[in-house]
Amino acid sequence: MTKDAARRDDEFLVQHLVDPQEWVSDHDRIACNVCSRAFGTFRRKHHCRMCGEVVCSGCTLHKNALLATIGYTRVRVCITCIFSHAQTQKSVRPFSPRSASPTTNSSDEDSRRWLSNHLHSPVSSGGQDHDLDPESPASSEDNQHPARRARAPGRSANNQDTNDDVADPAWTHPWPRPPVPLDEQDRLDALHGLHILDTEPETCFDMICDLAKARLSCPMAAVSFVDEHRQWFKASAGLAHKMIPRKIAFCAYTVYAKEPVVVLDALKDRRFDCNPLVSGAAAVRFYAAAPIIDRRSGHAIGSVFVLDTRPRESCDVQILERLADAASENLPEHVDDIVTPNQEEEAEAAMRQQHEVIEAAAAVHEARVRRASQPPTLVLSAPVAPLPVSHGTTAAASVAVPVTAPGPEPAPAPAAAPVSSPSSTLSLAGATPASNGESMEVLLMRLLTQNTETQQQLANQQLSLNSTLTTHSVQITKLMKDVARMEAKIDSKVKGATAV
Repeated sequence: MTKDAARRDDEFLVQHLVDPQEWVSDHDRIACNVCSRAFGTFRRKHHCRMCGEVVCSGCTLHKNALLATIGYTRVRVCITCIFSHAQTQKSVRPFSPRSASPTTNSSDEDSRRWLSNHLHSPVSSGGQDHDLDPESPASSEDNQHPARRARAPGRSANNQDTNDDVADPAWTHPWPRPPVPLDEQDRLDALHGLHILDTEPETCFDMICDLAKARLSCPMAAVSFVDEHRQWFKASAGLAHKMIPRKIAFCAYTVYAKEPVVVLDALKDRRFDCNPLVSGAAAVRFYAAAPIIDRRSGHAIGSVFVLDTRPRESCDVQILERLADAASENLPEHVDDIVTPNQEEEAEAAMRQQHEVIEAAAAVHEARVRRASQPPTLVLSAPVAPLPVSHGTTAAASVAVPVTAPGPEPAPAPAAAPVSSPSSTLSLAGATPASNGESMEVLLMRLLTQNTETQQQLANQQLSLNSTLTTHSVQITKLMKDVARMEAKIDSKVKGATAV
């Protein structure tokens, strides 16, 4: 085959081949890098000769390559590399609608290449989905794509009826703009308060995902959370990626509605028929999801969803609702509800300080009580004459009555006045320490009350944490029993089929 003949046969010419030593290892990929379908007996692994990625045969084409040793030959290239090469050639030779092939196969191939680039281009970890940026080359080709121009004449009008934002010049994609809740900022605050994004896998969420996949007999399922720019998968089955851009996520509608959403045939739904997940290599036809509700704020922060490549006639959405409730119960506590070790240390320090204040106040109170209980010391300037008291209280009278000089014996009636006068004087003098002691008692009671309230709050928080952990353990136990029951049924069916 000559060089001119090769170019006439196929305009795509592989200029650079990746060395086999630089290929991605087969063990590093369990699914196709383009369509995200899992490899198996009927879907074998192949390598793209341009990028070295592991792909399936359905996502590759044979193209011409010029080798120094054998000349022209046919090599396997993934459609992502083919589309990237087409974008490079577009800057040299602009695309013309008339140059498109009139055959259906050519149109489908172009559509497949275009949509696969949208679906599988990398997404930055910071949430900025550059793969669908309006300024990117792939996005600038939206208005010139031949497969979309070949659709029914009323397509753009129907999309505009579904979502008025399609007429917005900033939205250049062929599918309608997903809706955004009015309380989006509050919803995002509730989501970020859980600190669940980009965390490690957890057994409970993995079990929920596996149950959704098994009970609804779908090849793809996930437990996801939706933030500003992306839909992140906490647990997934049948999906190769950990996230997708929010603007192509079906679950944006589920989060918006805060109710289960079921799409039996996505090709017949104007919201999704032009979505890359439907029109692209993933070829999603069936979608069902139930929202994950944050029990504290009441916002829909994520979803439990399933996908299938075949349309359905019905769906038991109650299964997803129960699984979504289980996911809600297993959500982590909000940061402000968790008693951190630092907070516990601060509480203990405050309690120690309160105890020290209480001990100091008690010591001061005891000292004042002792001073108040001591009898007053009277200075006598002259000897006291004994008082003739019939009941033998001469000594007591001599102490209680201050006398400056000896005198005649007082009469019985006047004698009562000097006895009562010093007692009233003593009672008035003792009023000050009594009032001080009473104020210290009030302060002491307040400190004790505050100490009791602090201990009660800590106890309530501890009880809440224990209750939450107990609930989570019960839910996990139930899920494990369900899985064991399902495995037993599957084993019995397999054994029965083997026996037959």
